[in-house]
Amino acid sequence: MSKKKKKQIQPAAVSWNIKKDMLVVFAAFILMVVFRLVFLNQIKAADPDFFQPTNGTDMGMYDQAALDMVNGTPLKGPFFYHPLYYYFLSFNYFIYGHNLFILRLIMGFLGILTCWLTYSTAQRIFNQQ
Repeated sequence: MSKKKKKQIQPAAVSWNIKKDMLVVFAAFILMVVFRLVFLNQIKAADPDFFQPTNGTDMGMYDQAALDMVNGTPLKGPFFYHPLYYYFLSFNYFIYGHNLFILRLIMGFLGILTCWLTYSTAQRIFNQQ
């Protein structure tokens, strides 16, 4: 009879296979978040129209149209600017109320998401192995 050796199962070593480019992307993400938060705090301190947009400006027109949509008044006439932005604002006002600080945080997050999507698309198109 031949003796079979039992194979000993070794626990798998934990290997952190983190690519260098992912560290750079993560560091850039953290910097973008920090810069946007610092920018929001500085603008909040210096801008008198931060919490209430001025009527007659683009920001005031979008704000008023979105508030009208939340209150049940449909938009009248043609869209002078981007029509989906009215709906985006009214959706956010419906969820969070008329809070422009939260809206600006969401817009900052969308800007960061745009940077990530651009990086992801460029990596797939110009993939250098």
